[in-house]
Amino acid sequence: MEERLTKTKLIFGFLLVFYASITLTCTHATDTISANQILRYNETIISAQETFELGFFNPSNSTNYYVGIWYKKIPKRTYVWVANRNTPVTDTSCELTLTLQGV
Repeated sequence: MEERLTKTKLIFGFLLVFYASITLTCTHATDTISANQILRYNETIISAQETFELGFFNPSNSTNYYVGIWYKKIPKRTYVWVANRNTPVTDTSCELTLTLQGV
């Protein structure tokens, strides 16, 4: 379990940095996550142009939580990317934290 969580954090860290470098043109506190900052299950980060939103979500009729990126302004939530598709978390105590190494 610990190994899968570490791999998920590593993959997510890389993709988040990649996403931020190509998508965000401005850097405001609302559209970035800094090293050692915590993103909790009920918080999101919205891109500067308000095109994308990143955060935890749980599909309807599911007790699983995932980290993902979805289109912000489309009424029917459309997911662009899911970090932990194969290893969902099952409670609201989940948090995302990036370290200086990106994990």
